[in-house]
Amino acid sequence: MAHIGSWKWDIITGELYWSDEIYRIFGLNPQESKATYNAFFNYIHPNDRDFVDTTIKKKLCMESSPMTLTIGLSQLMEKSA
Repeated sequence: MAHIGSWKWDIITGELYWSDEIYRIFGLNPQESKATYNAFFNYIHPNDRDFVDTTIKKKLCMESSPMTLTIGLSQLMEKSA
């Protein structure tokens, strides 16, 4: 069964919105944890952080459209181990 979460980032206000599934995947309680870009970035595998950061920065310089970024659960499992 796929566990797919989503998040939305308002770059003007800095607010980040995580779906309930993102909280579940990260093992966090939505009432106890604040969704922030840094919190999200901490779940990215260290080997992938440059790629993710570069991809997001490039997208911010382009036209306004949704971006899809896939993060494998194995990366999260390694992070939490």
